[in-house]
Amino acid sequence: MLFQTGLVGFALYTSGVVWIFWTGARIVHAGHPLGLELLPVLIGSLAFLIANATNPYLAKYDYLWIIFLPVAYINLWLLESPQRAASRLPLRWSLSFRPTSSSV
Repeated sequence: MLFQTGLVGFALYTSGVVWIFWTGARIVHAGHPLGLELLPVLIGSLAFLIANATNPYLAKYDYLWIIFLPVAYINLWLLESPQRAASRLPLRWSLSFRPTSSSV
């Protein structure tokens, strides 16, 4: 991959994978119920990435879902996080808000 994307591309790809595992470890360590499902997904993804080092499975688009499966779990955790829930506006407020001519 280094020869295909260069140093910057390799660093970007690597930082994305490191972020996935770092955030996944935070979810598991926090004791969130989603961590029970995420731990086997992370271990399987790590095993797949190790196998990819010897045989480039990720060169096919069919196997890219293995990278995005932990991202889906992380996305679900981010949507359920208390900080995000507290920052949401009530639905009725957002639907009833109509800009007036003075606020435009």
